[in-house]
Amino acid sequence: MHNMNPRADKSRTAPRRVSGKRLESLPYCGQFVLGPAFVENLGGWQKLSIDSRLRITAHPELSLCQRSCKGRSLTLIGYLVDPDRTLATDSDILDELLSRFSSIQALVDATFRLGGRWLLIAQQANRSYLLNDPMGLRQAFYTDTERSDGNLWVMSQSGIVAELLGLTMDPAARDYVNWRLSRGNRQYMWPGSSTPFREIRHLLPNHYLDLDTGHSHRFWPIKPLATLTVDAAVDHVSRRMPQLIEAVANRFDLALGITAGIDSRLVLAASRVIRDRLSYVSVRQVGMRADHADLMIPAKLLDKLDLPHEVLHVQPEMSDAFRQVYEKSNILAHAQYGPDAEAILGHYGRTKAALTGSGSEICRVDMRLGIPWLENQPSAEFLAIRHIGGLHPFTLQNVREWCASTPHERGIELLDLFEWEQGSGNWLAMTQLEFSIAWRDIFTPFNCRDVLTTLLAVPKRDREAPANRVYRELIGRLWPEVMQEPVNPHKQNQGSGILQAMKFIIRYGVNRAVYKLRGFGG
Repeated sequence: MHNMNPRADKSRTAPRRVSGKRLESLPYCGQFVLGPAFVENLGGWQKLSIDSRLRITAHPELSLCQRSCKGRSLTLIGYLVDPDRTLATDSDILDELLSRFSSIQALVDATFRLGGRWLLIAQQANRSYLLNDPMGLRQAFYTDTERSDGNLWVMSQSGIVAELLGLTMDPAARDYVNWRLSRGNRQYMWPGSSTPFREIRHLLPNHYLDLDTGHSHRFWPIKPLATLTVDAAVDHVSRRMPQLIEAVANRFDLALGITAGIDSRLVLAASRVIRDRLSYVSVRQVGMRADHADLMIPAKLLDKLDLPHEVLHVQPEMSDAFRQVYEKSNILAHAQYGPDAEAILGHYGRTKAALTGSGSEICRVDMRLGIPWLENQPSAEFLAIRHIGGLHPFTLQNVREWCASTPHERGIELLDLFEWEQGSGNWLAMTQLEFSIAWRDIFTPFNCRDVLTTLLAVPKRDREAPANRVYRELIGRLWPEVMQEPVNPHKQNQGSGILQAMKFIIRYGVNRAVYKLRGFGG
């Protein structure tokens, strides 16, 4: 049972430092290692044996669940929620999955409606597989057995096993990071399935890992999506999304992160039935004015809805003690998110789970420029320049490999698939792991294959920004009053589409020319 939140708390919450004793328990928070042996130097961690080749060493605050039946077993890392059974436990959901686990594809199909942030290890008839949630937010990295010691290791982030195996950073990866930082771009992500180490790969969304061979296999997309009307999509998602949120509210004490954007507005609308069970929080990041729309719009809106609102103030720098834990826990962690994570941890003490609209970008087509000759059949060069910050040999090689891995008849636009597997599967998954130090867990209702594929089946013209027709009609169906305040008013005057397209074409040409002048060729 959750306590209802008091109405009138609109205070600007001052930052609080986290005690040293609490910090001692947080290195590698929410992480795991799966391999042929337990990791003995991770003292106090959970140990769970699946068989003689597969042993899990997991952080004490990471949820594990295991079920077996008639020679089949499923082991869950993280949590699952079932929108059709909002009170179902992880064990309940695993039992149903086991009943449908006749093959790896059948297991994939059985997870279609489920939400959460999860990873499954499945065994059947002496075969073992690993599969994670649709966006890959419960990250999985694995060793390339041909380049390492021959043993397969799987982990939450590459640094934890690199240290165990004595791996050194790939010089090409190091050059890529230094190049990104030298350009003032601190929001780097690892392109394709790359990592800082040649011996470790990233399991991307829509793939499973064969734990017997150490090879990953794409399982989606396998056929075109059947086109849906806006009305049909709204009918389905307006039922499914509130069910997912109710199910996760039955597991965690939730805080909805709210801004002036359309994503958190839709999640707020979908939370209508359980609105009194939520906390509502905005983060005043370093350099953000007190009257910024991401602070003022939520404050005005929640006041009209008679709901509480908190604003967390972020310090310019992390404390030294927190920085040590934050940087130790995630190799090459994004430094700019550390102060935010420390403020959240100081306020909530890792007692709440975050409810967010993250990953919505997959569906809402907001990065298009209206340049058909570049966007209809996007090249690896275009993807690298537009979405990963520019051209670098490391970037281009890995984006080309990703493009080559996509099926010719996808039934989904390459830019949408790129946002799914690279934007969410790489950048978002990495940042969520970094924020695991602050939140008990993180939930987005978009991390559900049923929700994603339903919205992607709507024609692009009805999904794209700034109109976002399908989103606005969903909100109108769920809770129209949440549109009493405007969406992103501070982004309404960022230049015409034609001007933005012209600027990009110039940048595209300059990037290609500089890349060739540096001697890297085409």
